[in-house]
Amino acid sequence: MNKVKLFVGLAFLLAFAAGVSVGLAIKPWVRERHGISPLSHELNLTREQEKQIENIWSKIIHTARERHTGQRLAIEKERDEKIRGLLTDEQKAAYDAVAVEFREKEKEFRQGRKAEIDQAVEATKALLSKRQRVKYEKLLEERKGPPPMP
Repeated sequence: MNKVKLFVGLAFLLAFAAGVSVGLAIKPWVRERHGISPLSHELNLTREQEKQIENIWSKIIHTARERHTGQRLAIEKERDEKIRGLLTDEQKAAYDAVAVEFREKEKEFRQGRKAEIDQAVEATKALLSKRQRVKYEKLLEERKGPPPMP
């Protein structure tokens, strides 16, 4: 009987040690998956530093996305106007037809992508507790919804 107790005790300690080892090995991955960047892990940032860095980058990401989208559209419009200036009236009509077709396909693509994102948001909400869902919805509202398509 004592051998059995000793064996069970040793097996328990071995299992515990293995669990601790696995936990330490995956700690960086778990931290990253819970919103803490690899940078935070590598630099051993404090929670306060993490919050400050997140604040810096979240601001620039949102403003840059809006600014770059506007700039990209302005550049595309300028390009299209210059191309149209090089064309005959007949060529302009053909070019305009291609542009209309492109815009329709792009619109369909964006609608499909939006539907996929909306489905992912709803699937995410279904996994969350009521308290988590309220916080998630608040985050989406603060960030003006899921990331837009470029």
